[in-house]
Amino acid sequence: MVHVDENSMVEFITYLIETTGHYTVLTDRTIQNNATKELVTFKIANKSNAPLRIFKEGDPVQGYAYLQPFREYSTNSAARKWFYDLCTDTPLIVIKDLMVKAAELAASKEATDPDALEVVNKILDKTDKTTADEIRKIAISELGSIYYNKAKKEASFNLFHLGPSIRKAYPKIREKTWDVIEQLICSFLDDDNLDPEAIVSHTATLLNIPESESKLQVVVAILVKLANYVTIFLGKDIHDKELSRHISLLNGYHKLQLYLNADTSFPAQETVVRPAVNPILQQPYQQNMMPPPILQQQQAPVRQGPPKANKAPAIIPRAGADTTDFKPNIIPPAYGVYPGMQQPPGVQLPANPIQGGYYQQPGQFGAQGYGYQAPTTQYFGNQYAPPNIYQDNTLI
Repeated sequence: MVHVDENSMVEFITYLIETTGHYTVLTDRTIQNNATKELVTFKIANKSNAPLRIFKEGDPVQGYAYLQPFREYSTNSAARKWFYDLCTDTPLIVIKDLMVKAAELAASKEATDPDALEVVNKILDKTDKTTADEIRKIAISELGSIYYNKAKKEASFNLFHLGPSIRKAYPKIREKTWDVIEQLICSFLDDDNLDPEAIVSHTATLLNIPESESKLQVVVAILVKLANYVTIFLGKDIHDKELSRHISLLNGYHKLQLYLNADTSFPAQETVVRPAVNPILQQPYQQNMMPPPILQQQQAPVRQGPPKANKAPAIIPRAGADTTDFKPNIIPPAYGVYPGMQQPPGVQLPANPIQGGYYQQPGQFGAQGYGYQAPTTQYFGNQYAPPNIYQDNTLI
């Protein structure tokens, strides 16, 4: 059973980072690049490089670039962008690794596992010793992408390998190798009639983190599809059952990070990853691409004053000839009324006033934010007419 707490959240992030085998999350929650054996680092506020670390409450303020992936900001940080780029690349990296291994087994005729043979036998007649090397040359960005449609709040997994423009980019790759790629992708995704436009898609339901939710839902759904083949061909466990349980708790993980802004890495330079023209159909996509957001430094929220009434009371007493006994419908705060009261600083009191009142308005007089409302200067007999005041202490 997985519970919503910081430890389970760190476990979820760790599974997502380690799936490809390119990175390892160390015991102190820093992240190591397995190829270089160096820590992943990012520039922080003082412009120095700091190790990236998965954030937990109570971590020291300085010395790290913290990863907080389950919050969304108006400005995307470099650390957060790195995490989601890795997540959305992960299914394509896994698919490419599976294709290379299957091609190697087909060329060597060494497959013995019945489940592996079921896939390998479909490509035997078109595979030779150079097929795996040709597949290695293809960039994962040419195979497909997970694209987020901001207008629809929807992420979708799209494949480009059938597009003629993609095949023209690799003129030395033989046509039969493209046929092998097509067959293997269909096999690994358990679908012989793939719709390359949207193999898997998800529309966000968590409105505070729509991009995070929709992308991660698609990533986990594809990894679940691939999990059995990863075990058969690569001998790895990508924790598909655990990922499925964790993704169902995403809203809880978001709430854990909702009030803690620890991401100190610099704003990211955003790039649009989806091509303007569908490489398969050679036609523009129906939805225009969203332009990169304007990057701005995060600003502290502006504190607002007390809300003003948006509807007048049914009956508002008005000043008139019979206002001798009128009392404003406000309970004055601690200062009371005058004559005899201490004059607020900067207020010139009129001669012979009968009654005034204080109303709450931040930024005016007094430490508590109360400002002074002097009576009106309109005479009714020998009395000043007091101001009309709403029940919620705002003046009309």
